[in-house]
Amino acid sequence: MAKARPYSVAFGKAIKQERTKQNLSQEELGLKCEMDRSYISGIETGRRNPTVQSVWVIATEGLQVPLVSLILQAEEYMRMR
Repeated sequence: MAKARPYSVAFGKAIKQERTKQNLSQEELGLKCEMDRSYISGIETGRRNPTVQSVWVIATEGLQVPLVSLILQAEEYMRMR
């Protein structure tokens, strides 16, 4: 398996931070998004490269936040590297 790219890891961290802030498990987020828990886990760890549709659904339907807020948080993680 290929090594996770830094920007994928940063975006995954942003999703995980928002998910935990909302006290959602990966399973609960997956159910809200109609995605498997293992897929959510893969995104959060940077091992999965989700489609734009998937990240849109995670942000707007699963986490109920603007997608741009996750992108901005990921950019912040990249600056802190």
